[in-house]
Amino acid sequence: METDSGPQLDARIEIEDGAVLLHSRSGGPPRNSHYEKVLELIIRRLRAHEKILGQQIDDILIDSTLARPRPRHERILVSAGEISGFTDSALITRIRQTARKWGQEPGTVGGNSTKALRIEVRGQSAQSLRAMLKLQRWRISVERLTSELQRQVTPANVARAVERLVAGEDAPNFGESRDYDLVTPDGTLERPHQALRTLLRQDERRREKIATSTYPNWELAPIFDVPDAARKLRVANALMNALAKLGHPCKLGGVDLPSFHATVGDQDVHVKIHHPGAETATYRRHNDALPAPAKTPLTIELFPALPDGFPRLWHDDTEKLESKLSEVAAAVIAAGEARYRLGIVERLEHIARMEAWREEQRQEALVRRNKERLAALHRSAEMLRQANDLRALIAAVGTAMEKGHRSLDANVFVEWKSWAAAEADRLDPVISGQVDEHLLQST
Repeated sequence: METDSGPQLDARIEIEDGAVLLHSRSGGPPRNSHYEKVLELIIRRLRAHEKILGQQIDDILIDSTLARPRPRHERILVSAGEISGFTDSALITRIRQTARKWGQEPGTVGGNSTKALRIEVRGQSAQSLRAMLKLQRWRISVERLTSELQRQVTPANVARAVERLVAGEDAPNFGESRDYDLVTPDGTLERPHQALRTLLRQDERRREKIATSTYPNWELAPIFDVPDAARKLRVANALMNALAKLGHPCKLGGVDLPSFHATVGDQDVHVKIHHPGAETATYRRHNDALPAPAKTPLTIELFPALPDGFPRLWHDDTEKLESKLSEVAAAVIAAGEARYRLGIVERLEHIARMEAWREEQRQEALVRRNKERLAALHRSAEMLRQANDLRALIAAVGTAMEKGHRSLDANVFVEWKSWAAAEADRLDPVISGQVDEHLLQST
């Protein structure tokens, strides 16, 4: 990074669209030794055109290794709404004060004010930010430490370094190699996917047990020292990292480790990495010679329910499987999307089946109700005939008494007539309300 007067500053900065990432300062090998001056220049240059363009800087966040997993609101050192109230120098002071106190217990004295920062900028591309900050690419070659210097490192130094890493402190000198690395046949280091680190740690514990065991046996032998197994690990790592970059998390699963499950949207795609037929042994006895380089053909299979003809199988042929991993990764994503679409079709078909079943049940209920209604109608007719017959009988008895055909005490007749009329009313479907059973049509 150039100063206004010309000299370059030691500044390790990353630029992306809408953000400037200032790395922390480190003592050895030296990195960002001009941290304070660099921060001052970044703030001043980003705010230089505020009168014309308006406020350019949004939130300023802590960006250390320990901070990144934390929620965004906990990482903010200075918010966008606060920035306009500060001069350049006051803003820099505020940033360093809050960075020093970040993550500390109340009452702690001192602290590191040269931590990694993320300065978010409104509407600026990476190219325009590079021009605004007057940045130049500048790489420092870090040579391997001499054996004489390495011998000066004591077990206490190593123990302290491990404690700091476990505690989540920033370890800039190990930025390119943390936890475990996978070494490809050409010697290239690959960062292992988070899900694979458990397997690597298990192998590391096996090595430790072998080193301390008087009578080591095959059960203690590291699994992924075997070339076939190591190759499977590299293939899985390449696929999982590629999918993770595209926003599809992966987790180990299945019998054939390191087979895994990839999540595409809300769909799960099982990626099986294995040797067809007889599996190569994944163990060896201590001090046995390692097997020859892996020659067993390797196969990758996908296991969701997919339409016929959908790609789901890849293996070694005239081309090694490693040359097909981009195709496999794309197929995993497409498989998840296809499974999602199949799920929609299945849900729609299920809804249609349920609607048809409900309509069938409704029609059957209507038929049953109509039969019951007809039966109630015929009962009404029969009951009405019986009621009318009783009323006709009452009238006939009365006529017979008037004409002298019957001789009956008047009081007895009145009591009988009342009783018989009540029975007729009880049978009458209209008076009793029995007609309601068929008057209202069922729907």
